[in-house]
Amino acid sequence: MKRSTLSLLFCSLVLALAPQSAADDSRTVKASDFFPLIPDMEWHYDITHVRGKMEKKMPFRVKVETDDHKFQGRLARSFKTRLASGRKRKEVLQREYYCYAKNGDLQCYMRENGPVEVPLDPPQTILKGTMTKGSKWSWEGTFKGRKAKSSWEVKGFAKLSLEKVIYDCIVISQTTKANASKSVQTRTLWFAKGIGLVKEYAADTSPVGKVELTGVLKSYSRPAGK
Repeated sequence: MKRSTLSLLFCSLVLALAPQSAADDSRTVKASDFFPLIPDMEWHYDITHVRGKMEKKMPFRVKVETDDHKFQGRLARSFKTRLASGRKRKEVLQREYYCYAKNGDLQCYMRENGPVEVPLDPPQTILKGTMTKGSKWSWEGTFKGRKAKSSWEVKGFAKLSLEKVIYDCIVISQTTKANASKSVQTRTLWFAKGIGLVKEYAADTSPVGKVELTGVLKSYSRPAGK
């Protein structure tokens, strides 16, 4: 009886964590609905890194800064990433700069790793202005002075249950190949409507091994009236 009960509990947990099929898989959506550029909006994530037999868990927080930036005449916002606990929690680990193109595409044009600026040339389209299941796009350019290629595909839509909350998500796969290092990174991204990124799974495979990352949203906050 105990074994049967544990099996049922395990199955329930798996079902709760697994993405559930959405009723309407043929809808057309806008990038701006799934990636808000709202100053002072903040997200808290639990990140798990796995390299071989080594596993490390860290809490991170990401916040949209209030400073206005301009890129090619368009309003842009910077997102800063920090550890959510520990001695270095006040240190900004990374900044990413985003803006929306005239056609509605969400673009990332620069990252800062600590004091080092890393422009993306040309800007990288993260989400297309309008998307449906099967939408595809690609990018080829330089990152950290090295040539790289990335491609994206909308896999569909799903209901994702996290922390007892069900999110209405668009699910996107991404593949990046860096010519110099011969590494290949694959990512699956879940973006929730009105919230942003709620889950990520990434696997980086190179000649020296494989590194996996899983990020899960724990909570988020939005300024009042936004």
